[in-house]
Amino acid sequence: MPVCVINQPGGLGDIIWIQPIVDHMIDRGYEVIYPVKDVYYEMISRSIRKDGLRWVPETGEYPMKECFSSINPIKSGEDLYLPIQYADRHLPPHCPVMISKYCWVGIPIKNWHNSFTIDRKKEKENRVFEIYNIDRSKPYSLVNMTFGTPPDLNFTREISVPVHTDQVLEMKIDKENDLCLFDWMAAIEEASEIHTVETAVCYLVDKYAKTENINMYEKRRKDEPSNYYNMISLVYRNPNWMYH
Repeated sequence: MPVCVINQPGGLGDIIWIQPIVDHMIDRGYEVIYPVKDVYYEMISRSIRKDGLRWVPETGEYPMKECFSSINPIKSGEDLYLPIQYADRHLPPHCPVMISKYCWVGIPIKNWHNSFTIDRKKEKENRVFEIYNIDRSKPYSLVNMTFGTPPDLNFTREISVPVHTDQVLEMKIDKENDLCLFDWMAAIEEASEIHTVETAVCYLVDKYAKTENINMYEKRRKDEPSNYYNMISLVYRNPNWMYH
């Protein structure tokens, strides 16, 4: 079987966003080899599985690894190297980065909700509430103000978040308690309101949140100006987002 090696090793939101492209390549008869940043590998390989897709660590061994620094697609026999993370460089200026990935491959943007499911660990999801002393029987607000790929996490500008609950649960990459982002799924589903900077968390909120009170904040550091640009209408499918 021919392989298609996809170059989009991070961030996590990008990986989720292009799952319809992964499905498209599988439907064309390829085995998709998907190298991801090592920090994501264990989490994503155990959580998102589908026939025809093989996750590998970016630093591991896989076909066409020697091509991985190229911004251009490469065909080797029946095998294909597809550098999706560089798609915007092949298109006219000002094409939004996330949209460029679909335009460059030449397929329509689809509802990515239908292209992945998460193999959830309920025991670890329940531990989140225990560790952070949240009473699940009472309303709570879920707040996330960090972004970036670990270990290069960034804190957004100072934001006054207008929470309306007595309990506030702040999302963290909690290595000490062996919690990854996907272990926060129950916290996302059960929150009364959600406030998050624009990051991978938004994709999980978009698909799994049950509350209509979901708020997205522009991703920028405190010393950066606003760019007044948001991708809600282009990327996200949940109609309840409020952008700040």
